[in-house]
Amino acid sequence: MTGQGAEDRPGVGRRGIGDAALRVLHEYGLITHSRRAEPRAVLMHALTARAARDTLAPGQLATWASCAATALIDLWPEHDYADPALEEVLRANAGRLHGHLGDGLYAAPDGPRLLTRYARSSAAAGLLRDAVDIWAAHAATTERLLGPDAPETVAALCGRAEALVATGDHAAGLALAKEAADRAARTTGPGSEAHLGARLVAVQAHGAAGWYARAAALAGPLVEDALSRLGPGHRLTVSARLAAADAERLCDRPDAAAGYEQAVLERSEVPGALGADDALRVAGAVLTTLLMRTGDAYAAYTAAERLLERREALHGAGGLAAVRHLRTSELERDRLRENAQLTHRLLKEQGIPFLSDLSHIVSVLVGDEQVCKEISELLLERHAVYVQAISAPSVRVGEEILRAAPGAVHGTDEVRGFVEALDRIWEELALPRSPSPSSPTAR
Repeated sequence: MTGQGAEDRPGVGRRGIGDAALRVLHEYGLITHSRRAEPRAVLMHALTARAARDTLAPGQLATWASCAATALIDLWPEHDYADPALEEVLRANAGRLHGHLGDGLYAAPDGPRLLTRYARSSAAAGLLRDAVDIWAAHAATTERLLGPDAPETVAALCGRAEALVATGDHAAGLALAKEAADRAARTTGPGSEAHLGARLVAVQAHGAAGWYARAAALAGPLVEDALSRLGPGHRLTVSARLAAADAERLCDRPDAAAGYEQAVLERSEVPGALGADDALRVAGAVLTTLLMRTGDAYAAYTAAERLLERREALHGAGGLAAVRHLRTSELERDRLRENAQLTHRLLKEQGIPFLSDLSHIVSVLVGDEQVCKEISELLLERHAVYVQAISAPSVRVGEEILRAAPGAVHGTDEVRGFVEALDRIWEELALPRSPSPSSPTAR
């Protein structure tokens, strides 16, 4: 199927040789192939996999394993873990490949890199204990096969240190980070990427352990060294600035923290150097710091524009246009105010209690956690309206609320429909009502 002339077979030119080969295997019942099931489009049947392994000579098995490792690396984003379904599939394949080959995977050119990617993805998915175990096994194997100062060994030590810090074992993580830094300094030299990475983990370990002043003292020189060695757009430089900002904020130095974060927004030269979550965290931190320190909403809008300009190429111009529009338009604010006032008035008319009419956030007072959750679920199931149920510890026990937020995009009919639906559920559950404005008791 994949031999010379395969591209001339009927249908192959349109789908490609690889896809056509998968379809043939599917038709023979050896695999399941469904293009609609991405990222699990190809499922290898257990008997097929066993037969393939048993019929391959040892040399062939090593060759095919090397191809598999390279294929997984090519598919696996190195630092962007935004697709959890894809990450789960890639981790499963990497784990299975390692389980079958053991130390043999390290003979493949991309084998050590694959296990590094596997461990990082596990940590990013919150599988911290798995990540610690993967890093520990990886570090022990690389040290045994490649040597204690091999770059792969140093990287594995550093990765394990970071995972230990994330699990709360700060002392062990810090000790490993220092060991990784010492080995990197001996082999690749002070200021190398490996050395700077280990220093970054040490900063994070100090901060996580509550040693904020020490973390800040280490973070400043790290940022300077990363800038001079790697440049402002390097991922490690950006991470160092974020760690420095965290440390400065915990030391109650918001101006210094804002400076580091502003530098991330203004001076990083690589679009998308941060993952989406980090970018949003930085944006939120900068805006919050500016507003708390100066009360200057204009400065906050300006900072948001800078971030959106940098990410415009990745996410389109819509966000930037929205920020610029809202700086001058009053239409949306008027609609928001009108919808909030309408919601409050309709709730009063139906005698449904709420906490205050001074905010566009409408807090409907329920006073029982289970009833609150039930109303939220019924609104969603019956009327496709999601209203969040808020219970302890966000509010005191007995003060549970439904938090509704009529927005500028909602129409009058939608607001009325929401209150009518809530009123029917309120009646069905026989919940107490407050006196309506027209009732004798209200007057």
